[in-house]
Amino acid sequence: MKIKQDFVTNSSSTSFIFVFKGEKRTDLFKQLIKNEKIFALDYDKWNQENIKFDVWDLIEVLINLVRKGEADKYYLPNIYPITKSIEEVEKSLNDYKGWLEKEKRSESTKKNSNSNYIIDLYTERIEDKEKALKVLNEFIQTGDLYSTVELSFGNDGIVTGDFGYAMEQIRIDKSTEEFYMIIENNH
Repeated sequence: MKIKQDFVTNSSSTSFIFVFKGEKRTDLFKQLIKNEKIFALDYDKWNQENIKFDVWDLIEVLINLVRKGEADKYYLPNIYPITKSIEEVEKSLNDYKGWLEKEKRSESTKKNSNSNYIIDLYTERIEDKEKALKVLNEFIQTGDLYSTVELSFGNDGIVTGDFGYAMEQIRIDKSTEEFYMIIENNH
């Protein structure tokens, strides 16, 4: 997960945290296939060309990332126990709360026009993190083994190009009893 603290740029990415029952990539693939309607995407490239993607395109991306990961561990979409994701979300939540308080304290003295934007951005991120934390904790309550994989798509994400742009069109979290997709927009 990328967190920009210093300034806002025009680059963007969207992170998807896939929460799934199981602990292997094949468990994730099975859940993706079960939820294939989520990933039936149309991407209108520059209003000229309509490109279609489906769950098999996502699985191919994941498999290719695993292959890249053999040479470069940065690209390997690691599967983590859900507890590790909870720790990361809690840390990120606390970071945003700290940055928000710092921004609020400094806003009264500097009267920067960006200050309200930054406060709104941090407030939105805090709400997103709290929602993600609630969902992750609900999965833990089941007593079943759940794991997570996080991928970043878009301009400055791990996966770029047409498929990355198409994935960024998904704007709502999706869920079943064995699968949940948390979406975090990192703009």
